[in-house]
Amino acid sequence: MSLNQQPVQGGSTSFNIPKVKKRVRGAMPAFHAGSFEGVIENRFDQLTRENVVARFWSKDESLWGEHPVGSISSFMGWCDVLDEMLENVQEIEEFSSQLLLKGYTDLVLIGMGGSSLAPLMFGEIFSNIANGLSVHVVDSTDAEAIKKTEEEISLDTTVFILASKSGSTAEPNAIFDYFFAQSEKQFGASAGSRFIAITDPDTKLEKVAREKGFMKTFLNYPNVGGRFSALTNFGLLPASLAGVDISELLKRSIQLKVLSEFEPDLRENPGFTTGIALGELARHGKDKLTFIMPEEIRTFYLWLEQLIAESTGKHSKGLLPVPFRRSEKVASYSKDRVFVHYTYENRHDEHTDFIEELKREGYPVLTISLSDNYDLGREMFRWEMITAVVSSLLYVNPFDQPDVQSAKDNTKRYLAKLDESGKLPARKVSYKEDCLRFLHAGTNINGADIFKDFFHHVKPGDFISILAFINETEEHTHHLEDIATSLEAHYGVPVTVGYGPRYLHSTGQFHKGGPNKGHFIEIISEGMAELMIPGKSYGFSQFILAQALGDYESLVNHGRRVLRVDIGKNRKKGLLTLGGTIRQSLT
Repeated sequence: MSLNQQPVQGGSTSFNIPKVKKRVRGAMPAFHAGSFEGVIENRFDQLTRENVVARFWSKDESLWGEHPVGSISSFMGWCDVLDEMLENVQEIEEFSSQLLLKGYTDLVLIGMGGSSLAPLMFGEIFSNIANGLSVHVVDSTDAEAIKKTEEEISLDTTVFILASKSGSTAEPNAIFDYFFAQSEKQFGASAGSRFIAITDPDTKLEKVAREKGFMKTFLNYPNVGGRFSALTNFGLLPASLAGVDISELLKRSIQLKVLSEFEPDLRENPGFTTGIALGELARHGKDKLTFIMPEEIRTFYLWLEQLIAESTGKHSKGLLPVPFRRSEKVASYSKDRVFVHYTYENRHDEHTDFIEELKREGYPVLTISLSDNYDLGREMFRWEMITAVVSSLLYVNPFDQPDVQSAKDNTKRYLAKLDESGKLPARKVSYKEDCLRFLHAGTNINGADIFKDFFHHVKPGDFISILAFINETEEHTHHLEDIATSLEAHYGVPVTVGYGPRYLHSTGQFHKGGPNKGHFIEIISEGMAELMIPGKSYGFSQFILAQALGDYESLVNHGRRVLRVDIGKNRKKGLLTLGGTIRQSLT
């Protein structure tokens, strides 16, 4: 009997490879490689000879090049954790049921990056489930964002989760301090009974949870990195509280894992096939992954963005996820793009004709079909596999984030100055126009000329990123997307939009460690009403400005091109003015 005919154990279910292939619709995506089909085929042949499947699952660190021993294998627990989590489902679901019976209606998830984006995704995509809590994810230090969440909930019926792998991340700790203080005002010494912790063993957070009398602490797996933790307690506990059937998510992810582990043919292996193809395309300059997906799963893109960008963006290499914006002329898309198309089975897809036109123009296109939203469990594991495989072809460690720390260190230094003097370093305003203040921009005639000069060096292969240190609202996103669409159409390069500080733990690694091809517009908003952080001499408005300044300094120190703009405290007016000024620069 050959290997791919043998039954394989996965959790409590026995899998037979041919039967699994037949049952798991959409397991193998359709991939159009265009003119790169030959080089990808050659890579398949090479990696087959090198026995890459067996070496991957045995955690052979040499697949990723030369790195410190243990820096890769010690963080590959996500490969093994699915069956263990399936065994924990009953405990998690019983806990969720108890909270519902106690009358809780809302969940506030406090986290950052890998600890927050999976709960955000599950909370929004499965928000129509009747027997779940309403999920509010707080991953912003913007005072307006925090106040908005506070206004949306009632403390009497809200449970809080503080999620942090290390337990020492500054942003969630400050947000926790604020909401815990509000709870103490109402519940006194029993305030901690409204809080849950998710963290690794022996962290500061585990100690804090014990001292403050948290309702419960869920200890996670220390050998699973933050952005690979969506299918562990970090993602599945909030998902269960939201009413999601986490057993179904896990079963579909396990099916894909089994196919990826025991299918020796790389061309038929759903975890390796796409990863090898995307890695080989990246080696040939096709490094902008453009995601086309239904609106209802748009937050899945945010999770994918942080997983892919932070894992691969190192040593001047990496894949940059880009959101899809429709262009009138398909051929106008930059040639460094690969398109990833998500669609639903048996449902009309408005992009079908467009996808065929992309293929005719020679763009690589990956198409993945979903039977329903529970297939996202399968897709999350697929992209964890893809990210690890791509990283092996680029010879980067997918489990570290060396350039994220520099922005953290800068922020910490500025916050220390805040404690000492009560203020941040004085701004250097180069030019004022209406409500806009241009910082460190040199001498120019007007705002439009500042942007024209800044984008003068944009060339094929580059990208533009808008980094907005303001609260995320539908209106703000609409204005930022209008700006991004105008820039993308004019310069013909991909444009990304990120909200700070969220992106610092996501694309921030790629910005500083990936290819030096970015042009960054950092947006700040000074003059906002302050919301004090308990135990600190400063509030969230100062905190987020320190983070923006810290990232600006880090980008500059990494030789990146950055333009800072203060849009003032009237953010709607500021974004409208900014958009008008940028569009004027394009004429």
